[in-house]
Amino acid sequence: MSTQTPQTLRANLPQTLHILRLDPIHCPAPDFTSLPIPYTYTELPIPRPSESDLITYLKPAHILITTRFFLPSSLLSQLPNLKHVAVLAIGTDHVDLVYCAENGISVSNVPAANIEAVSEHGLTLYMALRRNVVGMHERTRDGREWKEKGSLTGYFYGGLMAGFKGEVVGIVGGGELGNRVATLCRALGMTIQFCERKGVPENETRPNYTPFTTVLQTSTVIFLCLPLTPSTQNLIASPELSTMRPDILLINIARGGIVNEEDLIEALKQGKIAGAATDVYVEEPAGENNALVRAAREGHLRDSGRLILSPHVAWYGRSSVEKLRRVVAENVRGWCVGEEGNIVG
Repeated sequence: MSTQTPQTLRANLPQTLHILRLDPIHCPAPDFTSLPIPYTYTELPIPRPSESDLITYLKPAHILITTRFFLPSSLLSQLPNLKHVAVLAIGTDHVDLVYCAENGISVSNVPAANIEAVSEHGLTLYMALRRNVVGMHERTRDGREWKEKGSLTGYFYGGLMAGFKGEVVGIVGGGELGNRVATLCRALGMTIQFCERKGVPENETRPNYTPFTTVLQTSTVIFLCLPLTPSTQNLIASPELSTMRPDILLINIARGGIVNEEDLIEALKQGKIAGAATDVYVEEPAGENNALVRAAREGHLRDSGRLILSPHVAWYGRSSVEKLRRVVAENVRGWCVGEEGNIVG
């Protein structure tokens, strides 16, 4: 424990701060030994307690730590002791921020926590799609088709590849993640165009941005790098997919819900786009009834390699985990002494 003097502490702190981590499966616990007051640290059991038992665990907590554990108002309203939610991630779409703001519950996050890992994962998905690594693996593993046909080059969907220098990359989301993806793509010789917000008139397009519709129509690969908000829900659905080039690859390393999953499957089946990859889903963890999981497991898309799925692991890497643990501990300590670092909203 630090030697912080009482005068520097936030008013009305409890004698002992009760911290509860809701989804500890993702990475090791932050180190809270620098907190200026006594504290307890508890982790919610795995598997998750029943709904009837859950409140018993949550009610004593002054601080909740969540990565993807959903905190709607219906749950938050039952927690009279809650003062702060520390999100061990960048995204906060799983926390009811409006309720928190209206009820004096502050929320913090870890900005740019995993930019390097997520951008690199995005490039990995792109390369696996463009070279159809999964589809070629499945057909080679089968042991018959290559032998019978003599060549499997016909399974490079999207036609003859132009290489990195032939790619026109549309980046939807101009924040730190989008800019990092752009840096990596430029290093490979790709042409970059940042996408203007949907609905912005063409004559009001910001400098160094390209109109939304133009990006959809001209890009050979699109990376989604933006947060999920009411305005980005179903941003990419059937009308948008129908305007894209047939050789385009769509990579979602942002949030589930930005792409309409059912519409994406239909676009792939109808050959409107060449391929898609996602690390994120409308509901997570995505189970066997998820539309994308089902499509990748059954029917035409199963072995084609045109749909690649990963289980929201793009963030995972040494630098990401180290930063998440360090900054969450700093955020909680900062809250204790009245500092407002990384407060959301």
